[in-house]
Amino acid sequence: SKAYVNYGRQRLAAIRVGDRLDGSPEPSKSAPRTAERKLKNPSGKRGRPRKTEKTASKGSVSHDDLCEREKQYDQIQLKMTLRGITEAFRLTHDGFSADRVVADPDLNGAFVAACISLGLAGDARTWNMLLFRLRKAGKLAHIQTRFRPSLPWEECDKYVFASEIAWQIVLDEKAAKSLDEILCDPVMVAEFDRIAGQFAPGYKPLDYRWAALRLRKEAKYARSRGALLTPPSRLGRMVPINEIKSRNLPHKPGLYVLSENIKRTRNLYVGETLNLQSRFTRERLRAWSGVSDSIFVQTLPMDHSAAGNLAWQSCLVKKFKPRLNCFQLSRPVP
Repeated sequence: SKAYVNYGRQRLAAIRVGDRLDGSPEPSKSAPRTAERKLKNPSGKRGRPRKTEKTASKGSVSHDDLCEREKQYDQIQLKMTLRGITEAFRLTHDGFSADRVVADPDLNGAFVAACISLGLAGDARTWNMLLFRLRKAGKLAHIQTRFRPSLPWEECDKYVFASEIAWQIVLDEKAAKSLDEILCDPVMVAEFDRIAGQFAPGYKPLDYRWAALRLRKEAKYARSRGALLTPPSRLGRMVPINEIKSRNLPHKPGLYVLSENIKRTRNLYVGETLNLQSRFTRERLRAWSGVSDSIFVQTLPMDHSAAGNLAWQSCLVKKFKPRLNCFQLSRPVP
């Protein structure tokens, strides 16, 4: 029957891994024969017999039983979906870690396509979040990763501040509660890339995303190291941001503070960099015009390498409480 074939194809197209069975587990046993359906009822007329109180209650299921059954269905669907996520990762990770598969647009595209081809329920955000869940639970340890990409801090310094600002802005917009949520959601991570690209133009989405992951990893060390430091008693004089000329700044490491007013009661961002001059080029300052109409800058040339990456920045973040710095630099994550 063509109708039966079409119906079967429609059902196959609609199912997802882990779906509960739609119908009887043993239809040949549970479905009565055609001849047996035509039974006589007590009145002598042909048709189905009337349900008595006994027959009506025979197949009833208690509310608790239904809840328990639903819980079992949910557990089975999750178990099967996680198995599919693991397989999709195995097929597409190309020797990289789960973090890299989520952060890298090319690898993530292949991973999402594999999830679709395997018939998993959900969407890209769901599958990415479940992949992180498996990684954190150690369920991917059996899949060998050959490449552990390292990002030299000298390179990361050129745009990590932009990743930090973009991260915090997306959090402030209440669109996400964590960096993981941002990276897993295609819409939010595109917004993250756009904002980061405004503050440090010219880099790839993977650069901004990987820098944010590097920042998160370094933050826990920076907090402890920064707690040992005493904030500098004085910074440089406050200069309106539109009067900053990068050629007048030293070609050396330093700290800087951006505030919305000269009294420094509304601080925007505290940063450290390996090169003050390159941090304040006109191209990089342009994005700040969209943050506030009035911004003042203070700089302090200072070799902060002995304290460790981000230690002085963490120290100043705790003091000035700027609104665009990553919260993880000032307090532990619950």
